[in-house]
Amino acid sequence: MIQRQNIGEVLRENGISEEEFLQWLEEGEMAEYLYRMARSKAIASVPEIWLKLVRMAAAGDLKAMKLYYDLCERGDREKSDGSGEGLRNPEVDELRRQIFGHE
Repeated sequence: MIQRQNIGEVLRENGISEEEFLQWLEEGEMAEYLYRMARSKAIASVPEIWLKLVRMAAAGDLKAMKLYYDLCERGDREKSDGSGEGLRNPEVDELRRQIFGHE
Protein backbone atom coordinates (compact mmCIF):
# COMPACT_ATOMS: atom_id res chain seq x y z
CA MET A 1 0.00 0.00 0.00
CA ILE A 2 1.26 3.47 -0.88
CA GLN A 3 1.86 5.68 2.13
CA ARG A 4 0.67 9.24 1.66
CA GLN A 5 3.09 12.02 2.45
CA ASN A 6 2.53 15.68 3.02
CA ILE A 7 4.04 18.18 0.61
CA GLY A 8 6.78 19.21 3.06
CA GLU A 9 8.07 15.63 3.30
CA VAL A 10 8.10 15.25 -0.48
CA LEU A 11 9.96 18.53 -0.91
CA ARG A 12 12.59 17.59 1.71
CA GLU A 13 13.13 14.14 0.17
CA ASN A 14 13.78 15.80 -3.19
CA GLY A 15 16.02 18.58 -1.89
CA ILE A 16 13.56 21.38 -2.70
CA SER A 17 13.04 24.22 -0.25
CA GLU A 18 9.54 25.38 0.57
CA GLU A 19 10.51 28.85 -0.63
CA GLU A 20 11.54 27.48 -4.02
CA PHE A 21 8.30 25.53 -4.29
CA LEU A 22 6.25 28.62 -3.42
CA GLN A 23 8.14 30.56 -6.07
CA TRP A 24 7.26 27.87 -8.64
CA LEU A 25 3.61 28.18 -7.66
CA GLU A 26 3.71 31.95 -8.09
CA GLU A 27 5.21 31.57 -11.58
CA GLY A 28 2.12 29.62 -12.55
CA GLU A 29 3.53 26.61 -14.40
CA MET A 30 3.76 24.44 -11.29
CA ALA A 31 0.29 25.51 -10.15
CA GLU A 32 -1.11 24.64 -13.59
CA TYR A 33 0.68 21.27 -13.55
CA LEU A 34 -0.65 20.41 -10.08
CA TYR A 35 -4.14 21.49 -11.11
CA ARG A 36 -4.03 19.27 -14.23
CA MET A 37 -2.75 16.30 -12.20
CA ALA A 38 -5.43 16.68 -9.53
CA ARG A 39 -8.14 17.14 -12.17
CA SER A 40 -7.09 14.05 -14.13
CA LYS A 41 -7.00 11.98 -10.93
CA ALA A 42 -10.48 13.22 -10.00
CA ILE A 43 -11.84 12.49 -13.48
CA ALA A 44 -10.34 8.99 -13.40
CA SER A 45 -12.29 8.20 -10.23
CA VAL A 46 -15.69 9.32 -11.58
CA PRO A 47 -16.84 5.87 -12.85
CA GLU A 48 -15.99 4.25 -9.53
CA ILE A 49 -17.84 6.98 -7.63
CA TRP A 50 -20.92 6.67 -9.88
CA LEU A 51 -20.92 2.90 -9.38
CA LYS A 52 -20.76 3.28 -5.58
CA LEU A 53 -23.52 5.87 -5.66
CA VAL A 54 -25.74 3.66 -7.83
CA ARG A 55 -25.12 0.66 -5.55
CA MET A 56 -25.99 2.71 -2.47
CA ALA A 57 -29.17 3.99 -4.15
CA ALA A 58 -30.11 0.46 -5.26
CA ALA A 59 -29.63 -0.74 -1.67
CA GLY A 60 -32.21 1.78 -0.50
CA ASP A 61 -30.04 4.67 0.72
CA LEU A 62 -32.40 7.64 0.37
CA LYS A 63 -29.62 10.23 0.46
CA ALA A 64 -27.79 8.40 -2.34
CA MET A 65 -31.03 8.25 -4.36
CA LYS A 66 -31.59 11.98 -3.94
CA LEU A 67 -27.99 12.84 -4.83
CA TYR A 68 -28.10 10.57 -7.88
CA TYR A 69 -31.39 12.05 -9.06
CA ASP A 70 -30.15 15.63 -8.47
CA LEU A 71 -26.95 14.96 -10.42
CA CYS A 72 -28.86 13.43 -13.32
CA GLU A 73 -31.26 16.36 -13.38
CA ARG A 74 -28.31 18.74 -13.40
CA GLY A 75 -26.87 16.83 -16.34
CA ASP A 76 -30.18 17.10 -18.17
CA ARG A 77 -30.21 20.88 -17.65
CA GLU A 78 -26.62 21.21 -18.87
CA LYS A 79 -27.46 19.22 -22.00
CA SER A 80 -30.61 21.22 -22.75
CA ASP A 81 -29.06 24.67 -22.32
CA GLY A 82 -25.94 23.83 -24.32
CA SER A 83 -23.55 24.62 -21.49
CA GLY A 84 -21.91 21.21 -21.53
CA GLU A 85 -22.20 17.53 -22.17
CA GLY A 86 -23.92 16.92 -18.86
CA LEU A 87 -23.19 14.22 -16.35
CA ARG A 88 -25.13 11.37 -17.93
CA ASN A 89 -23.92 8.65 -20.21
CA PRO A 90 -25.66 5.58 -21.71
CA GLU A 91 -24.39 3.17 -19.06
CA VAL A 92 -25.58 5.40 -16.25
CA ASP A 93 -28.90 5.94 -18.05
CA GLU A 94 -29.39 2.17 -18.19
CA LEU A 95 -28.64 1.81 -14.48
CA ARG A 96 -31.01 4.69 -13.82
CA ARG A 97 -33.78 2.86 -15.71
CA GLN A 98 -33.07 -0.33 -13.79
CA ILE A 99 -33.19 1.42 -10.41
CA PHE A 100 -35.89 4.01 -10.92
CA GLY A 101 -37.83 2.43 -13.80
CA HIS A 102 -38.37 5.60 -15.82
CA GLU A 103 -37.25 7.03 -19.15
